[in-house]
Amino acid sequence: MVPIALETELGGCDIHLYGHEHTAENLEEEMPAIRELLEDSDLLVFEPLGFQRDTPEMGDTPGWSSTGDGYVGGVMDVAGETLDTAYGLDSKNIEFGYAAGLIAPALATGSLAVKKSVEALRDSNTAEIDRRDFLLGSGGVASYGLFGGFDSLLPEQLSFLGRELDVPEAPSQSDAREVYIAEGMDSLARNKEYGSILGIFGREHVQNIEEYLEQPESRAERFSFYSDLIPEDSKKYTRFENANGDWHLSEVGNVADI
Repeated sequence: MVPIALETELGGCDIHLYGHEHTAENLEEEMPAIRELLEDSDLLVFEPLGFQRDTPEMGDTPGWSSTGDGYVGGVMDVAGETLDTAYGLDSKNIEFGYAAGLIAPALATGSLAVKKSVEALRDSNTAEIDRRDFLLGSGGVASYGLFGGFDSLLPEQLSFLGRELDVPEAPSQSDAREVYIAEGMDSLARNKEYGSILGIFGREHVQNIEEYLEQPESRAERFSFYSDLIPEDSKKYTRFENANGDWHLSEVGNVADI
């Protein structure tokens, strides 16, 4: 999968976005490009460094090798050669509480759809569906959408509540993560402390993050929308400081307060 490199500017700060597949194999191949970007940046914003349930205690050194594929450790080792600070703006804890109760109907919908499709193909008459099946199916479709399923079916854009924006519109986990990343990067770019920021994310995220950065009104609307839906843990960021090549967790706070 070919990586994506994008560039934008906010408040006099140059922002570089690098998106690729998070595997050790790809990292080895792309390390020269990543190293060059890191050397030209004042700050790293990195997808897996958000506030997670296994986040180390304040001041402890995170176990980068525990990621299994060596990807996180590889990037952070190189970043430690030139950078002093890294932010995790993606908490990875986002859970849509109002959708949690629809998981079972969502699973039931899959088997129901297959069953009814087979019946329809087998029988020339229209397959009937009773009230219970209808409720299960409706609940499953709702759950599918809330968990981001429609994003993959219609990747370009979805209309939500009749609004037309030039950014992804399905209220999903993926979209919420991108909104919070963009909100945090915008705040960091405008605080005048950094002249250039590098964000390294999954390839499928970078274009949406760029759009949210360049469309502050759209981002603010979505940020407000998600702030009422997601748990407090999912609104957190982490800040890591480099001390002689070792990264230590120095701060945890709310993305809205950066």
